[in-house]
Amino acid sequence: KMEVELQDVAYVSTEPREGSELVVVSVPPETRLIAPGRNHNWYRVMVDGQEGWIWRNNVYPRGAVPYLPYVDIVS
Repeated sequence: KMEVELQDVAYVSTEPREGSELVVVSVPPETRLIAPGRNHNWYRVMVDGQEGWIWRNNVYPRGAVPYLPYVDIVS
């Protein structure tokens, strides 16, 4: 797990891909979240008890990204 801080308003999606349904409409800048995993350019996060995905360009990782577990997604 790793803490990430949002750089800008972020949208939390149900899947790590553009155009997927939103779990949370928006999360304000400077919010800190726990990321238990990643998938390519996305971080898996928990927001208000709901799991979702945030695009990597919206966050500042507070740890070593290579050590964050990779999460396989089955489509």
